Amino acid sequence: MRVIAGRAKGTQLWAPDHKGLRPTTDRTKQILFDTLFTLCPAPKVALDLFAGTGSLGIEILSRGAEKVYFVEKSRKIARAIERNLEKTHLTPYGKVIVADAFIFLKREPPELFDCIFVDPPYGQLYGQRALSLIDRGHWLTKGGVCIVEETRRMPISIDVQLECLNQKECGDTILYFFGNV
Repeated sequence: MRVIAGRAKGTQLWAPDHKGLRPTTDRTKQILFDTLFTLCPAPKVALDLFAGTGSLGIEILSRGAEKVYFVEKSRKIARAIERNLEKTHLTPYGKVIVADAFIFLKREPPELFDCIFVDPPYGQLYGQRALSLIDRGHWLTKGGVCIVEETRRMPISIDVQLECLNQKECGDTILYFFGNV
């Protein structure tokens, strides 16, 4: 697992051995970012929910975002995000928060986000639940995009005010792109 573009391109990211940790593949990441940048060309502030190793948030920082909030429930995995931020020299731009994503989303947003990544454990409808909280809490800027990653075997139902702008299939993964248009 590595950063695939930008100023930290080629940097290998560290992932602890942890059951359920499923980093986004390079191919899926490329499709995700190619699509994201057609919908939201210059996101400045991003939120990486269910952050895992921080791969998605670090990728967007590498490509020019100014700030990313990383929300990860496991303290052990959150330390991996901090380690990866250090390795990529992006620590000043990342804020790691050890918290349950759903509890975090029930709070007032710390600020509005141009881009939100939702990459939860597959098959539990966590992405759908998080999307609903993001929608109700008005977490996105006007023109902002929320990307939900889920298994194709369990598509999410779309019952939000945000508009589904695109869907991309990558092997067993489906990427949903929702916009605040």
